[in-house]
Amino acid sequence: MLDIRTVMVLLILTTALSALGLLLVRRTYLPVPGVGSWALGNGLLAVAQSLSVAREHLPALFGIVLSNGLTLVAMVVMLAGFQRFTATRVTVLGPGLAVAAGVTALLAWFTFVVPAIGVRAVTIAATLAGLNGVIGWLVWPEGGRIAPAQRICAGLYYAGMLFYIYCTWVWFEHPPNGLLDGGDLVAIAFVFAFVKVLGNGFLQLILVSERLNAEVQRQADDDPLTGALNRRAFARAANRALAQAARSGRPLTLLMFDLDHFKRANDCMGHAFGDSLLCAFIELARQTLRGADLLCRHGGEEFVALLPETDPVQAQAVAERLRRAYATLPAAREVGGTVSIGCAALRPGEDLESLLRRADRALYFAKEAGRNRVICADPAPDEEIAFSPPAG
Repeated sequence: MLDIRTVMVLLILTTALSALGLLLVRRTYLPVPGVGSWALGNGLLAVAQSLSVAREHLPALFGIVLSNGLTLVAMVVMLAGFQRFTATRVTVLGPGLAVAAGVTALLAWFTFVVPAIGVRAVTIAATLAGLNGVIGWLVWPEGGRIAPAQRICAGLYYAGMLFYIYCTWVWFEHPPNGLLDGGDLVAIAFVFAFVKVLGNGFLQLILVSERLNAEVQRQADDDPLTGALNRRAFARAANRALAQAARSGRPLTLLMFDLDHFKRANDCMGHAFGDSLLCAFIELARQTLRGADLLCRHGGEEFVALLPETDPVQAQAVAERLRRAYATLPAAREVGGTVSIGCAALRPGEDLESLLRRADRALYFAKEAGRNRVICADPAPDEEIAFSPPAG
């Protein structure tokens, strides 16, 4: 027969090692939200398990009430860690600790006032089922994202929820006799806890690794000031978009922007003001463009946007909205700032370099014509330029 004490000792060691590993990750690498809470939760869980395994030599207040209470607090702290990791806008720590305190008080009542081991077992199992279910809900990736590690981690907690629901149902009908002689289900519960802690620690390290890799990739792909794509990342993504447009036959249009009189803003107001103006333009562009559009800082005060499945007429309408909106920004109005925009639609067989060159030529004509306007390059081979209506 399975020795519960052996399983419990292995469980304690595994939980403590998980806490130590997460603590080292938190101290060594870039900060990842939630890792500190995961380490603290595992540490509290190891303490709770140690009290539980020594309950025969401890007063009931420590071996039963405090051990179970700490287990619930540890789960709540882990829950708060997952909430921070996923950036879910829901408050969990305060309400969770209140639930843990209430359940601990209930356990104390059924230990000292009205001793009832079955009620204690059902109460703790039901609470663990609820906490596991909430963590599974928080971790499950939103928006149809693949995120396999998150899905597996969520599945692990959903499995925990189902297992503890089963324990609640069984112990409601047939209460266990105690921790060490509580029957096969108690032994299985500790084996399940061991496997869950082992899997959870492994998955948490994978989640941290994925988040760090994503952050490194973001730093490599994004312009550090504005957060727009840099030229290398834009070229990579734009070439994929051009290939997709060539296969599907769908239109694709590129916009090139230049902030008029930007040097004057830098000279008169300072570089910090100029930087804030660039960031304000990018934020406005993000609000105007779609999620599928690519936005890049092409150099200095020059930006490009690639609009898949957008013809020149649609792209010109987008550009006009952005041009008018930028002129109304308080920072832009302070220095009389406007934006000139060149527009070029993809030709059959055209590459990115050629498309950028034609958009840049259209932008040149927009600035030569007086700035603060949109000019579209005609897609015909003669390179004629189509002017937008006079700037309003």
